[in-house]
Amino acid sequence: VPRSVRSKVKNLENKITELETKLGRQAKTEEIAEYLGMDVEKYIKYAEAASNKVFVSLDTDISKEDDESLHLWEIISSNDDTPDKIVEEKQLKEILSEIISKHLDERERLLISLYYYEELNMKEIAEIMGITESRVSQLHTKIMLKLKNLILKYLE
Repeated sequence: VPRSVRSKVKNLENKITELETKLGRQAKTEEIAEYLGMDVEKYIKYAEAASNKVFVSLDTDISKEDDESLHLWEIISSNDDTPDKIVEEKQLKEILSEIISKHLDERERLLISLYYYEELNMKEIAEIMGITESRVSQLHTKIMLKLKNLILKYLE
């Protein structure tokens, strides 16, 4: 999801929280729309877009041209996290953490931390690091390629 979209969603969530704090209860759709200065229909469309949900039929054929027919329902298991999934996710996080600590220098770790954990935009990061916004973008791209290659190497 692009940063601009995440920013708009975060802003929307903040305004809803602000309204609900003022009201002391969960706000109704009509109240939120009025607070945001838009009609209910427009707010609903905006909220649906912000939720970034896509509905797909479980009968959707996801096989490649040469393969036998494979439907989405055949590969989807429960949304619940199984113990295997939890362990696998934990291991992947540990691997990524190890790669970051061993292979990225302090400046690269700072940039990644500010961007992904603090959720700052590139302009804000540029101000903190004392470099241009375009340089932040270049460094971010370089770091992502470096991480991708290191992870692929690790998984071989």
